[in-house]
Amino acid sequence: MKKILYAFTIALLFASCSQDETITPAASDFNSEEFSKSEEANKIAEEVNSIIVKDYEEDNTNRVAANSTSTYLPQCVTRTITSNGTNHSVEFDFGTTPCLMPNGNSITGKILYTYVGDILANTKTITYTLTDFTFNNKQVTGSDIINHVRSNTNGNPQSTIFVNFTITWPDGLIGVRTGTIVREWIEGSDTLLDWTNDVFLVSGNWSTTFTNGNTYSSNITSNLRRELTCWYFVNGTINFNYNGLIFTGDYGNGTCDNNAILTFSNGTEVDILL
Repeated sequence: MKKILYAFTIALLFASCSQDETITPAASDFNSEEFSKSEEANKIAEEVNSIIVKDYEEDNTNRVAANSTSTYLPQCVTRTITSNGTNHSVEFDFGTTPCLMPNGNSITGKILYTYVGDILANTKTITYTLTDFTFNNKQVTGSDIINHVRSNTNGNPQSTIFVNFTITWPDGLIGVRTGTIVREWIEGSDTLLDWTNDVFLVSGNWSTTFTNGNTYSSNITSNLRRELTCWYFVNGTINFNYNGLIFTGDYGNGTCDNNAILTFSNGTEVDILL
């Protein structure tokens, strides 16, 4: 009887340990491929919103022709503006062959953004839709809202973006990005014709949910710095939750590179290429 009870106790302990391991993910459960895809979603959101906000601000102060190309947009983009009373729309057509942006991102398809009322107003709600849109060979669909302020309490332009778009990667994996992003334009807004000195501070939270059921949730704990000349965030920190696995991402010391350091709850550090 004692032998049977001992065997049962060992089996129960083993089952308990197995359950604990299942409930508490380890650093080894980290999926670098899906993390990289979630980071690609950041680049898409950043690029699209930079295009729209820069164009909107330029329309306020520098636009001369009704239909022209913005200073940030290359010659492969056709810009068309339509106004009907208080309703205004701007369409960017990047064509069907890859159009190379100044910072190296490649885009096809169209972005249409609309707003109502006086462009000189300090606050404005802007909606935009993506049509036949690809970003670096990924298909992207969605229609999002931007609440834009020309001058916040710091005197800077600021946008609050309610993100909801879907990405399809060439390997067939699909991810849905949702969340709220706040982008403060801290440098370069006073020289709209020169995009090379544009800098944004990004805060907020978002998640990327993949069709395989995995989810990357992100919460910015130290504002991310985005320089328009760089593909990547150059500093700042994010807390991540990947299916219950908690870790922190540190995006560097201000250098434009694709390096980040991930720190897991057990102290394990991993250098990763974004």
